[in-house]
Amino acid sequence: MMGAHDITRLITHDGMFHADEVLATAVLRTIFDEAQVLRTRDPHILNTAGPESVLYDVGGAYDPDRNRFDHHQPGAPTRQDGSPYSAFGLIWDRYGADYLDLIGVAAGLIPEVQKSVDRSVVIGIDLLDNGVLDPASLGPAAELTLPSLIGDLNPPYDAPDGAEMAWFEVAVRMSGD
Repeated sequence: MMGAHDITRLITHDGMFHADEVLATAVLRTIFDEAQVLRTRDPHILNTAGPESVLYDVGGAYDPDRNRFDHHQPGAPTRQDGSPYSAFGLIWDRYGADYLDLIGVAAGLIPEVQKSVDRSVVIGIDLLDNGVLDPASLGPAAELTLPSLIGDLNPPYDAPDGAEMAWFEVAVRMSGD
């Protein structure tokens, strides 16, 4: 793991937020607790971000050595079974063990706990975010899924300036808890 002070910016897309970048932010914020969260699609910012930044769900590249974790490009990474990752899955794959260590999971349990969380939570977020799993197939429970609950926190289209980031922060805090 890079030192927590090596990463100063966490960069994801602006606009409507989804469970994958909200949950990825909750994990990354726990690890890089002093990093600023920036939500943007500005190509200049994305293309000039250095090694002090983690880009996820934006930027069009997957390159963990350069802290790039997007899944919206041709040739995006997939799991061994061929199912696609979302930004959350990519972040969990790379940083899940660090997160579990920081929240106090015993070192000997971390690999199995990371796999268990991946199987029970992360893959569902990945499949829903990539459209592989149709929420309607969940029937009446569809509106009770974590992605649906997080999506409900998006402000209305006519919300005042600043509302988007404020509600994103609410979603991150809620998800992190």
